[in-house]
Amino acid sequence: MQLRNNLNNESIAHMPPVDMEDMLNRLQCKDLVIKLLGDFVGCYNDFIDEIMQAIWIGSLKDLKESTHKLKGVLANLSITNACNKCITLHENAESLKQEESMSLVYEIKQELDKVKLFYTSGNSLFS
Repeated sequence: MQLRNNLNNESIAHMPPVDMEDMLNRLQCKDLVIKLLGDFVGCYNDFIDEIMQAIWIGSLKDLKESTHKLKGVLANLSITNACNKCITLHENAESLKQEESMSLVYEIKQELDKVKLFYTSGNSLFS
């Protein structure tokens, strides 16, 4: 199976979970960045649950809607690796087997767990 993905997996493996420079440049407000990331860290599992439910019941429509919604949030928050994986799931939803879709969801969740760790790690940016 060939997945559409324009990025070299090795080149994205070493990127931080959030492109803070990009996000700060776009929003121009550190307090807003902190609030948006904090809000997302508190609810990202709801997005994951919604996507997993769509996969489990076999609803391509719900899967496409859920992945589209999540990839928009991830792009706006400059969460690049997870966003790219979400794009891959969204663009290949029709051709992926259930196990392959779930594997991508687990990869997305791992990336989002990294974001949570990054946010809660005591980084001086968030104090």
